[in-house]
Amino acid sequence: MLDTSAIVRHKSFTDIDWTKYAEAKSVRLFIPIVVIRELDDLEDSGRSDKARTRLRAIRNALAERGRGPAPIAARHTTVELLMDPPNHTRLPIADEEIIRRAQYLQGRPRGPVQLVTGDYTMQFMAEADGVPVLFLPDELRPGAASTDQESHTVGQPDGT
Repeated sequence: MLDTSAIVRHKSFTDIDWTKYAEAKSVRLFIPIVVIRELDDLEDSGRSDKARTRLRAIRNALAERGRGPAPIAARHTTVELLMDPPNHTRLPIADEEIIRRAQYLQGRPRGPVQLVTGDYTMQFMAEADGVPVLFLPDELRPGAASTDQESHTVGQPDGT
């Protein structure tokens, strides 16, 4: 499941080899509707120059499939919107709502769920709530020149 930072602070989700980073044969990316709301808010406020292009990439990927799943250019990867269930009341803090949606998916028979983020606060919050995290390495940030081995650490707060 992609959080907002994974979409706006890193390379386009359509350009990442998700099977490599998730260490899986195929990957199904979920984007919670609350993340779409955050991207809209970033675009409207002018706080992110990438929000508009990322929203367009999501819309284009889903153009013929509605909410998905829809294949994207990345190998063996699909993307899908995760809508709120009927009568759902969102938590007031978006990060907490995204974690709640990841927990919802954990209880469904869809395979393992990881929250994909580049935000340390989100990583710590998710892990504290029992949600596995795929922390995106710096090499996926636009303009990244080299790979920092420490940035590949996924999961353990103590770095092990």
